[in-house]
Amino acid sequence: MKNVFWIIVLIIIVIAIYNAFSYMKKGIQFDNVGSLFKVQYGLQGYNTQVPSSSNGVSNTGAGVGSQNNQEESSNRNVIQEPQRPNITPPAGFTIDQISSYYRLVRISGVSPAWSWTSTGQFTLQADGSLKKGIDITGWRVRSNRGDILIPQAVSNYDPSGLFPEGDIILAPGAQAIFYSSASPIGRNFRMNKCIGFLDTTYKFNPSLSSYCPAMYERSEIAGFSGRCQNIIFSLGGCSAPSAAQLNSVSNESACKDFLDRFNYTGCYRKYSLAADFFSNEWRVWLGSTLFFDSSHDKIQLFDKEGLLVDQYIY
Repeated sequence: MKNVFWIIVLIIIVIAIYNAFSYMKKGIQFDNVGSLFKVQYGLQGYNTQVPSSSNGVSNTGAGVGSQNNQEESSNRNVIQEPQRPNITPPAGFTIDQISSYYRLVRISGVSPAWSWTSTGQFTLQADGSLKKGIDITGWRVRSNRGDILIPQAVSNYDPSGLFPEGDIILAPGAQAIFYSSASPIGRNFRMNKCIGFLDTTYKFNPSLSSYCPAMYERSEIAGFSGRCQNIIFSLGGCSAPSAAQLNSVSNESACKDFLDRFNYTGCYRKYSLAADFFSNEWRVWLGSTLFFDSSHDKIQLFDKEGLLVDQYIY
């Protein structure tokens, strides 16, 4: 009887386990559970297709989040060029007639010639915020009466005579001053620390700078005679010794040789390699009367393409 009892108990346990298993099978979709274990490695017998996200972008590889991060990183590496502000063209001009250099070079210092003998002038000033220089040779300055073509000039006026002309490049903040008079040396040029010495030989109108660097050290002249030293001390600014002064020390060869350096050539040799030798100013002599009205006029600056850069009305 005991054996019968345990057989009945075993049958009841098997039936209970079977019923429990059947209930669990109905409540759980094993296909869904299996999909949690699908991988992307392409192994035989596995489904390697990964479901797409709701926005239609495949989640393969780095995934949507990684893709967005790559795009953001790429955007950060792009240097955006600053955009020029919108320009309102002056009266009589359309936006297509405005130069990309508009108001980066300005007209200033306009002074009409009041008579045939007086000198007229004007200045072109480059904006100090520029990152590089602007070539203004070939640009035109136009008034109500006529126009002027901006010529070339000498950037490095070498006293040896090897000074070819080239285009005028206005560095940031630099200026070019134009005169209606003629250059006595037949050249336009960039100013430098020694250029004022040229006025001792040539008569410029208007005159050049009267400031020049010192041409000697005190220890260099200490062995000269008192008369020689007095002459040297008298040579202020960009002045050179006169013929009378040179004759007074004609018997002092060392003193006379030393005085020979007080000119543009001597100054150039002494200072031309200095970092601050060249100036940010150009001088241009047009050699003709400016076509500017002495009372009122409209002066306009055009680039090589004939587009407006600036205008000055007085």
